[in-house]
Amino acid sequence: MNFTDEQIKDMLELKERTLQKIEKYEKEIRLLEKQIIILDSIVKQSSFSKASSLPQSGSDAGRGTKEESEEETAKAESVSSSAPPPQQQQQYNESEQVDTNPTATTSTAAQQTSTTTTIPVTLTGPNSDRIVANAHITPNEITIKMEDMLDFDINTPPFKTFFLDRIIGEMKKQDQTQHPPNNSINQPIIDYTINKTDSFIREIIIKNYKQKERIDEIVRTLGWSLTKMLENTSR
Repeated sequence: MNFTDEQIKDMLELKERTLQKIEKYEKEIRLLEKQIIILDSIVKQSSFSKASSLPQSGSDAGRGTKEESEEETAKAESVSSSAPPPQQQQQYNESEQVDTNPTATTSTAAQQTSTTTTIPVTLTGPNSDRIVANAHITPNEITIKMEDMLDFDINTPPFKTFFLDRIIGEMKKQDQTQHPPNNSINQPIIDYTINKTDSFIREIIIKNYKQKERIDEIVRTLGWSLTKMLENTSR
């Protein structure tokens, strides 16, 4: 069978479109498989809780518009400035006791040594008992290690735009304002390193946090950010 040049051109275009669709669906399949891993991990942590208790998006979750993202960012501002939950406040108070009393006993909420305190990072909202990471606090550094089998893509909002740029970024600006480069007193500036497997976050290292007040803000806002990331991944 002979085909005209125009027919051959149309068939090549059809082939290209088909290959693009295959690639798109393969990406969606990989994303769905990752979602299953995350959800399975949460179910295991909750001893097979009801599905209704797992992280859910709000009634407007299906929209996924820019307007919704801006609204969530506005809500996030209140998260960073609000008082810490009672459980995390208790853990932070215990962290302060480590500095003044190195022989303090280890508690189930915050496992302590004379130099290190471990604080769990939990989801917010109805799943506030879900531990997704642990923050290991030393006098100069916060090392946050993600729970095994939990894959949070660094490119999923609002991790970069809110947690890195707004929370850590604002702390960095404060340090730079208080200690400009031409200052005779050389003071360390807060900074961070993110260790990844591919694009998935495995460890967050925050150095030179300096102020104890920043510990709770970092832990709390990271929990909020990871909650939103999970919701955005599940859509």
